This record gives sequence, structure tokens and C-alpha cells, in this order.
Amino acid sequence: MLKEEYREVALRTVELNETVLEALEHTKKLINEGQFEQSVYIFEEAMKGYAQVELVLKPSDSEVVQVSLNQVVDKANQIVEAYSDQKFEKVKELLRLSMIPAFKRLQVSVSEEYKEYLTQ
Repeated sequence: MLKEEYREVALRTVELNETVLEALEHTKKLINEGQFEQSVYIFEEAMKGYAQVELVLKPSDSEVVQVSLNQVVDKANQIVEAYSDQKFEKVKELLRLSMIPAFKRLQVSVSEEYKEYLTQ
């Protein structure tokens, strides 16, 4: 029974990761379209989703997962600062060059961490 519960948590975490990544991509698109206020809202929602992912993954013993989590938080903080300064081009570049790649690395780490539960 416990293994099935872990499987459910792993599946939900992977799904939420995918949703957050889609939101980050959409945030970048909104900035490209000049919809800055909407991009702030979507980024905020993405970070709420990320916070849930982090709650699940924080107890992980995997150093790779922990490094990935820290990278995402670091990039998110940089983006928040750029948003605060209304530097939307910087936000877009941070998303494209740093945040989205860091989040993709986190996705790979999560898939590796939970592969025994995901391949059933």
C-alpha cells in the first residue's frame, strides 16, 4: 500500500512540474506580447505550484534534487527582483536562459528520483 501512495505522490509531482513549466513558458510569451501585468500573475501562480513541488521534494536525500531546487529558487528570486524594477526584458531573458532550463533540470532530477514509482 505504501508503494502505491508513493507512486501517486510521484505522479502528481511530475504532473505539477509539467504544469509549472507550461506556466513559465506562458509567462515568457506574455512578456513577448507586452502583457506585463498578466505575466506577473502567471509567474506568481507558477511559483505557487513550485512551492507545492518543493514541499514534496525538500525531504529528498538526493543531492541532485536539492541542487536543482536551490537553482530554481535562486532564479525565481532574480526574476522577482527584475519584476520589482519593471525590467521586463531582463525577466524574459532570465526565464529563457536561466529559470526554464533550471526547471527542466529539476524535472529530470524528479523523474530520476522517482523512476521506480513512475515505471509501474
